[in-house]
Formats: sequence, structure tokens, C-alpha cells
Amino acid sequence: MLLGYSAVLAALSWVVFHFTPSSGKLTLIVGVAGAVLCVLWGARAMVGKARKAGVLLTLAPVAFVLLSQAVTNWGGTVGAGEDRRAAAWVATLLLILTVGVLMRVAYFGVAPIGQAGGSMAGSRDGHGRR
Repeated sequence: MLLGYSAVLAALSWVVFHFTPSSGKLTLIVGVAGAVLCVLWGARAMVGKARKAGVLLTLAPVAFVLLSQAVTNWGGTVGAGEDRRAAAWVATLLLILTVGVLMRVAYFGVAPIGQAGGSMAGSRDGHGRR
């Protein structure tokens, strides 16, 4: 999940930068840095060393930067153009996606979907509780 999210984060951060190069530079830098760290956390989770603290400490600042970029792009001057509006939509989409991933990791951890840590879905031998 984190690997897919990191690809989307990097790609859409570049889209925001493409639409608004002057104000989108921060989005691009934070998006790429967050994507690289999410790849690192995702790789660690695949190896079995999943910790959600690193992911949460990465996604929280990314969410705050995306929030500021979305507000800045939506609150632009009148007649700023369609590029700024498109950047605002993409930044808002990234913000919603980031908050969703942040909530999912905070609740379930970094384990792959269906293998949430601490769930009572099964025991050591693979049989569920009855």
C-alpha cells in the first residue's frame, strides 16, 4: 500500500508543480521526499520490520504541507487562471489521499491489508477463533 501511495504522491506532486511552478515547488519537494520515505517504510514492512511511528512521522508533515498548498491555491486572486484551479484540485485530492493513508496506518499499522497487526482474525496456526 505504501509503495503505491508513494508513486501517486510523487506523480501528483509533480502535476501540482507543473500547473503552478512558483508556489508548487514546496509541494514537489515535500511530495518527493515523502514518497522516498514511504518507499523506505514500505520496504521495511515487506521485510517484516513494520513500525508505524516512522510512517506517521512522515505522513503528518506531508499532510500539513498539502493542506497549506491546497488553501493557498484555492485562496488565490480572482482571475488567477485554470492552472491554479487545477493545482488546487490536485492538491486537495492529495490531501484527502494522504489523510486517508495516515488514518489507515494509525488504525491498522503498516502490515499489508488483511494482515493487520493485533487483529483477532486468526491465531498462530492460521485458524480463526470460534
